Amino acid sequence: MLTIECGSIDYPRDMDRWIFLDIGFSGRKGSYQAAKTSGLILPDGDAELCSWSESIDKIAAAVTDAKFPLHIMIEAPLSVAFSAIGDHATRSFERRGAGVRPWYSGAGAGTLLAAQMMLWKLLHSKKGGLVLYEAFISFKKGATDHIEDARKMRGIIQHGVCPLSSEQIKEHSDDNIVTIPIPGTQFPKGNVPPVFVLK
Repeated sequence: MLTIECGSIDYPRDMDRWIFLDIGFSGRKGSYQAAKTSGLILPDGDAELCSWSESIDKIAAAVTDAKFPLHIMIEAPLSVAFSAIGDHATRSFERRGAGVRPWYSGAGAGTLLAAQMMLWKLLHSKKGGLVLYEAFISFKKGATDHIEDARKMRGIIQHGVCPLSSEQIKEHSDDNIVTIPIPGTQFPKGNVPPVFVLK
């Protein structure tokens, strides 16, 4: 069975160890069929457009064939925050000036569900290992497509950008922050995937 763990700020720079996923969960307009709304880069590959289910199949094949755990960066909330009385709360980097892009509404909620369901499907169907990282690209200056965002995620690893660690994510918040629940997986207490905040 697949193992899933949180990444660290000391990540590998080798592209054969990385998967980048700008996750999409949309259907075609006026249809119940899936749309190719995920930008995916597999180890040592280039960006391609996939449907949500296609991205799962391709990631599963890459993880199964790999001789070591693969690191995956997903543009979706991989941790969530709750206030002291149990209500949902924003994470510190989800606020910028007057702007708010919270995990619990709009695109945040949709991609959180997409990522959670994807990881659950991978966990219960394949062997190998995945190491999780989150990309947060919600405050970008202009419109970009899924291919561009996947390539942007790869670029920050190639340039050695340092992500927010579990400690930093919690240090700047008064709220309780936990990893998104994935049935069958238990993360070390207090550990959440590092977050790369892209501009």
